[in-house]
Amino acid sequence: AFTFTPILVMLSCPSRISEEVSSGSARFSLVRVSRTEWCLGKYAGQALEIVVPLMLSAISAWTVAAFRLQSMAGPEVVLSMIVYGWKVWIYCLAFIGIGLGVSQVCRSANQATAIALIIWAGLAIVRGLSEWLKGDGWRRIWEVVPMITPAQHQLDLWRLSPVHTLTASIYVITIGLVFFFLGHVLFLRRDV
Repeated sequence: AFTFTPILVMLSCPSRISEEVSSGSARFSLVRVSRTEWCLGKYAGQALEIVVPLMLSAISAWTVAAFRLQSMAGPEVVLSMIVYGWKVWIYCLAFIGIGLGVSQVCRSANQATAIALIIWAGLAIVRGLSEWLKGDGWRRIWEVVPMITPAQHQLDLWRLSPVHTLTASIYVITIGLVFFFLGHVLFLRRDV
């Protein structure tokens, strides 16, 4: 779930705003609400679009396992699976922010999806490169660089400690919101 749900998000999110801007249908919505409200509504909609399948998949996986495995434990296992699904959802909020941030800048849905996937791959490369380049002296800066990547906080989201989970959640949500609002600053200056 931590591996494949962000890919799903990066394939579905970046086209949401750019598609409506390129078709001209955004004008009908923007007469009634501000651009900020409209974009935040898109963010909330994408977040809900991801959380529902994650929760349903956790419950479905538990149900299948309960019928197929005699030793399957009861409600505590389904609760753990739901908590895990919430952690994956929080992790995906960063990718929703990246996708919608790019979507606000691009006029083409395909272009937005391509750029969002490039940014996703670039963040993974930056994280891996920083692990390889870190060292003593001035190279210690490479220990800080991975903090801007969502993947750096994935392990802390897995942990059972509330302190690690809360800290990682704050970082991941902040990364997504920074990308979202960077795109939004440019979107406010665009002619729709």
